[in-house]
Amino acid sequence: MTRCATELGLADYTAADLDFFAGMSDDEVRYWKNTELGEAWLVEHSYPELVAWLDGPEPLPDVPPALSAMLLQAFREGVAPGPGGYVDDNLSLVAPWGFTLDQVKAPTWIMAARDDESVPRQHAEWLAANIPNAELVWLEGGHIADQSEPEERAIGWLAGG
Repeated sequence: MTRCATELGLADYTAADLDFFAGMSDDEVRYWKNTELGEAWLVEHSYPELVAWLDGPEPLPDVPPALSAMLLQAFREGVAPGPGGYVDDNLSLVAPWGFTLDQVKAPTWIMAARDDESVPRQHAEWLAANIPNAELVWLEGGHIADQSEPEERAIGWLAGG
């Protein structure tokens, strides 16, 4: 591997030197605390809430229509087989990573949104401080925004350009 990139990447949930919840909305904090309750809670409560939200009238009212349609299609396809993948993903996000960031040797772009209340800026700053050869790239907007231009730059950078 010669280069890495992350966009809106979370820091390690178990990191002792990070307030994981600083800058998060109350809804996000509640989501993470509930995820700690484990598989049964995710299957019985969180997954059905996600499916109901996806079936709601306007799940992403403040997102441009084309981006909203793409995201909703991806979410719906992701949950269609049942809760297994959703549960595994969520549990992996609150578990120790099993490696330290100083083991990441490749140059790394850390792309973070300035106004994100789902993955606040402290996460990107923590990642950048702990990954050797990391560069922090700030994006405008919040967690769900049209980032096609910065994403194209990242793809070019990853390709060595």
